[in-house]
Amino acid sequence: MPGTIDDYRKSSVAAEESLFFLGLPTGSGTPATEEFHMLFLRGDNSSIDAGANTEEIADVTQKTQPSEITSYSPTQSLSALFLKDDPCCQALEDIFRSRAVGEDTYFNLVEVDYWKEHSSSTTESPAWVAYKTQVSIEVTSFTNEAGGKRRIEATIHYTGDPVSGKTTAKPTTAGIVTFTPDT
Repeated sequence: MPGTIDDYRKSSVAAEESLFFLGLPTGSGTPATEEFHMLFLRGDNSSIDAGANTEEIADVTQKTQPSEITSYSPTQSLSALFLKDDPCCQALEDIFRSRAVGEDTYFNLVEVDYWKEHSSSTTESPAWVAYKTQVSIEVTSFTNEAGGKRRIEATIHYTGDPVSGKTTAKPTTAGIVTFTPDT
């Protein structure tokens, strides 16, 4: 644990220490299985809005109107280069081309915190904290800049509560990860 203010400043989390993986179906088996592919391979901008929903509490004795957080509707914005061989880019293009709605836009998203070792982690079998959440993906735009590359922008709507778990995929080779829920 850091001890000085300088130690705390140095302990910031780098973008590559918090990675996102999109669950894509594999094969045609029942039940469907999925592989989690890295989502922002060439992303240059992503931010998560917690989306707190509040309710105003009427109190005539207060000058400031109190409010209470009642729920959350998180969203995540994504801006990335479109990579023609990336299965995540293909999935987003499929949403756009088919004008997908409802369940056809649902995926599982795994966020891996590579700065947090999972409690089951050992030297021989390292593991990191991960969270799996159901999301709905809205493709907001494809752009082609003059002399530039094709870009894709999307909004990820979190539709479920996160499930805590782990992954054992190393951050240096993590193109595809597995997710094991905590028991």
